[in-house]
This record gives sequence, C-alpha cells and structure tokens, in this order.
Amino acid sequence: MRLRGNASYVHVTHYIDPDALRAFIERLGLVDATGGNTGLGFRILDLFGLILIPGDTPTAIGFSVFNMTGSMANIAGVLAAKPPARLFGK
Repeated sequence: MRLRGNASYVHVTHYIDPDALRAFIERLGLVDATGGNTGLGFRILDLFGLILIPGDTPTAIGFSVFNMTGSMANIAGVLAAKPPARLFGK
C-alpha cells in the first residue's frame, strides 16, 4: 500500500499538469472561489483539506481525490466479489 501511495504522489506531483489538475478539481466543485461557502458538506471537506483555496497548489487535493477514488473502487470490487465466490468457491 505504501509503495502504491508513494508512486501515486510522484505521478501527481511530477507528471500531471497543475493547470489541468486545477481544472479537474474545479469541475468537481472542490474550490472555494468566493471564500464564503459555509454549507455543512463543504465545511466537512474543508476540515479534511479537500477544498482548494485560490493560490494553493492542487497537488495535495488531486492526490487525495485519486486515492479516494482507488479506495472506493477497491471497496466496490470486494463487495462485487462475494456472489462469484459463493457460486464458484474460493
């Protein structure tokens, strides 16, 4: 797990264009452009450092989004594996 996380961080830091990453984060709605968004979900995301404040680099947030996406895909795969395991055996 640690090696995969480190490789992802290097990939996000060195190989993804920061402007493209910023545009992707903006499309996800994870940017505090007004400075006054106080919705509960927004505050929770900001508590975990998932809101991009203008002037910040998007690397950390992009890395977090990619890791969360991978974790959700892993959970979905584990849940989807149970029916075939019952059918075919382990």
